Amino acid sequence: MNRNGNAVFLMALALCLAGLLITGCTGGDSGGDPTEPVTGGSAGKVVPAEPAKEEPAPAKDEFTPAIRPIDDAEAAKVTYADDVAPILKAQCVMCHEGEGGAEGLDLSTVEGMLKGGEHAGPAIVAGKPDESPLVQYIRGVKEPKMPKGKREMSEDDLHLIRMWIAAGAKPA
Repeated sequence: MNRNGNAVFLMALALCLAGLLITGCTGGDSGGDPTEPVTGGSAGKVVPAEPAKEEPAPAKDEFTPAIRPIDDAEAAKVTYADDVAPILKAQCVMCHEGEGGAEGLDLSTVEGMLKGGEHAGPAIVAGKPDESPLVQYIRGVKEPKMPKGKREMSEDDLHLIRMWIAAGAKPA
């Protein structure tokens, strides 16, 4: 063989050996289940890593308000009466008001939000905005995405609601 032929042969041999090492093939039939991962030596079975737990994806093909970091000092300035109630009145209360509100949820008062509706329990979890169903429904993490049949809630409005909840969701 000439010099180029030797180089090609050695390259092919190296690739084959690398492939055998990567796949764990030792030649012959292991007698095991061909769908099981191959393990080498006495290391035992290969256990696939569990997928990372992720928040459910927002509804597709829709605008999803971004989640911004919450500054505690700024959040302490947000009030229900001045900041949150007007947003809820404009976006939510037409469907979720009083005991007869959709899904039994009253978003017209803090007490109603804490009481919650028929399916999701309390709408807000004081101090935990991203665990609050109200925020999850607005973002589309839980379905149906809200507000249903109306314009999407702005990122600014969602941020105000999240800051208010983070600061304790105080009624005053």
